[in-house]
Amino acid sequence: MQRIKTFFQGRSILGFYLPALAMILALVSSLLYQITYFGTSYYNIIAFLFPLLSGVSFLVLIAFSKTERFASLAMGVLIFVGLLLFIRYVYMYLSTVFYDGISFDAISHMDSRFILIFLFELSAVIISNIGIYNLPKTEKNTITKETSHE
Repeated sequence: MQRIKTFFQGRSILGFYLPALAMILALVSSLLYQITYFGTSYYNIIAFLFPLLSGVSFLVLIAFSKTERFASLAMGVLIFVGLLLFIRYVYMYLSTVFYDGISFDAISHMDSRFILIFLFELSAVIISNIGIYNLPKTEKNTITKETSHE
């Protein structure tokens, strides 16, 4: 119990908790994609696996002190690739929805699960990028100014 308490102690909101939220969004979007499109022509196992792997990679990398600073980066890259793969495999759905052009009527008839998956993955990409820019500083990352003495 003490080990878990020390793990969460000193974690920043932008560097840990927001990327953890992105991990949850990635996992939910992956499962929702599996449930919604499995067995259809819009489903591909790779588009399912990348968001899932992004969440798992975050969990694995954050668990170790030597790799924790790469957790948001790995998750961000994998979820972005997952978002691109999702769009690749559902573009035919989008082409049928917007066959007569982009209109409010066409948008209102879109499947809500598609919109949810897209928004979850897009949010996960954005939030994981916030975590990337809040990486812990190391001596190699910081630039020190040399002061000159006259």
